[in-house]
Amino acid sequence: IFLDTGMHFPQTLDYRDELIERLGLTGVRSIPPNETERKVLDPKSQLWKTDADACCALRKVRPLAPALEGFTAWITGRKRFHGGARMSLPVFEFADGRFKVNPLANWTAEDVDLMVKQRNLPRHPLVAQGYPSIGCWPCTLPASDPLDPRSGRWAGQAKTECGLHVEKAERPRVF
Repeated sequence: IFLDTGMHFPQTLDYRDELIERLGLTGVRSIPPNETERKVLDPKSQLWKTDADACCALRKVRPLAPALEGFTAWITGRKRFHGGARMSLPVFEFADGRFKVNPLANWTAEDVDLMVKQRNLPRHPLVAQGYPSIGCWPCTLPASDPLDPRSGRWAGQAKTECGLHVEKAERPRVF
């Protein structure tokens, strides 16, 4: 599942397409936000300026829920070295009625680099430009702290997660 928020960097979309082709991936589903909701809640695609939580809910959290219907588990790419709440990330979780598997939880940045080299995998082009963690373009800057890979995400805000990996009860009520 690729959440096509409509706000990705063009490089992210190109990278997705490159991985699909290079790895021979089949069945990759790009899931956009509900167009009716988007037109009502974010008609000018400016919601990120006034309410980043609502923007993430509209473009990520709400589209993912129906995409996961019928699945008893899903796999994430989260890692502890990303810091913050992720530092205590378990390999297995049960949240929102399904299992969440975090197979890379124990990996270090060096482990990721080694696997990329060993498997001759391409890197996201923005990594070389100082973006170790990449989200939507309006809310992602190059990392300001080399020890915190997510320091460029929602820079200047208290926000550190989009809401996908937060229990329903802990998510801000945005609409």
